[in-house]
Amino acid sequence: MMKKTCWLFMILILLSGVCVSAEEETIWNFDSEAYTLREYMGTDTNVVVPDTLDGVPVKVLYMSCLGSSDTLTSVVLPDSVTVLRNGALSFCENLTQITLSENLISIGRGCLGSNYALTEITIPASVCYMRGDPWYDTLHRVGEEPSLVKMPYEPLAEDNFEFDPDTRTITAYTGTAVDVIIPRTIGGVPVENISYNAFECARDYLTSEMATNQEEGDWIPMRCLILPETLKSIEDSAFMDCHDLETVICYAPLENTNNGVFQELQGLKTVIFVNGVRQMDNYLFNYCKNLKTVWCKNQVERIGMQCFGVTGLEQICVNAKDIDYSAFIGSESLKEIHIRSGVERLNLTAFGMLSGIETICLEGIDPNVLETDWVNLENSSVTILVPEDTTDEQMQLLAQKFQGSAIITDASQVKRGTCQMPENPMPDIAEILSAYGLS
Repeated sequence: MMKKTCWLFMILILLSGVCVSAEEETIWNFDSEAYTLREYMGTDTNVVVPDTLDGVPVKVLYMSCLGSSDTLTSVVLPDSVTVLRNGALSFCENLTQITLSENLISIGRGCLGSNYALTEITIPASVCYMRGDPWYDTLHRVGEEPSLVKMPYEPLAEDNFEFDPDTRTITAYTGTAVDVIIPRTIGGVPVENISYNAFECARDYLTSEMATNQEEGDWIPMRCLILPETLKSIEDSAFMDCHDLETVICYAPLENTNNGVFQELQGLKTVIFVNGVRQMDNYLFNYCKNLKTVWCKNQVERIGMQCFGVTGLEQICVNAKDIDYSAFIGSESLKEIHIRSGVERLNLTAFGMLSGIETICLEGIDPNVLETDWVNLENSSVTILVPEDTTDEQMQLLAQKFQGSAIITDASQVKRGTCQMPENPMPDIAEILSAYGLS
């Protein structure tokens, strides 16, 4: 009888151990061969990541491992962790505290981004690689200034907007103010999206020459728009036909502007992306014929097709990795284009139908990133200006590509020199808004 009891006791202990192991496996998806924690599947709001699992040290948190949680409030990482992959701890709206590993070496892109309840964090001195995205990184080292600039203006009252809290989307503007400052939150929920129809009340279909029953004065002549840093997206063509809109100050560090957001706005003159954007998408300012100023912080990943097509710009400084087909096409007032170094792809149709162009300055661009295509500009007076240290071989290749696309007529139009367009500081927003009585 004693032997049976002992055996039963041992079996219960073994079974208990199996249950604990199974529970651990359901909480952590761990790749022991890569020392990588891939996913947390538990429900705790305060999470302490273990330093080992199955006897193997936890060294890496994989992409979105603890990201996109609306319940997580605190995370403690063990000192065994040395690498945080892209987005590992991002988009956790209620996360207020993160304790990082003292041995952390690398922090991936957007790893700590869009945690709006988290205001500051201590980055260990051990970190030697931090791939940040300053346009949406709301965090900073203790004692340092944050890189993200927050909207400093008092927004309109929340009751001026219809809002869907589930999608965090403004669905309609119901106010009457012509200078619109969108709030960060409505009912305590962050404002993250603007729908296509949100500003239907400000659309002027008469100026658009559309078939309409609209009469003069039927719309709100919105002239100034200020967007908060909480905003993550604006739906395609959201402000199309808002022809009275003159000035847009965007504090939102948008991943993508989406297509045609400001397309064909005949009154638009000034747009400032205070915290930058990752991509300026297709047709963003297409046919904004009175557009004079566009300023964007930092380099953008891509400038889309006809992004600046048929605008009123007279000069533009472009800092982008990818410049797509027909990016500046038809902007007849455009006299000077300065393209910063760092371009990885430039389709030469970007310069199509620029009848007034005088100078295209290429700041250290590798000729091999230029994509030739038939432009048929054949402008014998335009100068392609390149840095003084450009080699003869590079000069020859640049001339071949611009001639091959029928932009220039002679290789001598490619010249060494110094571009006349200096660094462009952000325009004085306070001065711009003073014209609207905003401060």
